[in-house]
Amino acid sequence: MTLRDSLKHLSMQNGNDKPPTAIDLDKSLMKDLLFNHSPAKDVTLASVSMRPIPFSPVLEKLSLSDIKYGSIRRFYIETTEDSAIPIALQQYMISQNPPEC
Repeated sequence: MTLRDSLKHLSMQNGNDKPPTAIDLDKSLMKDLLFNHSPAKDVTLASVSMRPIPFSPVLEKLSLSDIKYGSIRRFYIETTEDSAIPIALQQYMISQNPPEC
């Protein structure tokens, strides 16, 4: 199962003729997708706390500089059992923003 498979509802706050503004995950699929190694009580708490996820933070262009952002140490832990972000996407993100060796 991927994140795309678990979409429940696309929010169209700017009108149906504009791109979606947020997604609302199907809460019945949250355990398998986001909390596949979490205790049941954590899954229950997360399911009542979950809100629609806005697209704008993902779609907005960032301006990053070597002076500030480039000076921060970066590490990445590949999560091979992650159901939300496939390993190929994790590796792409790493290649675009390399961590320390």
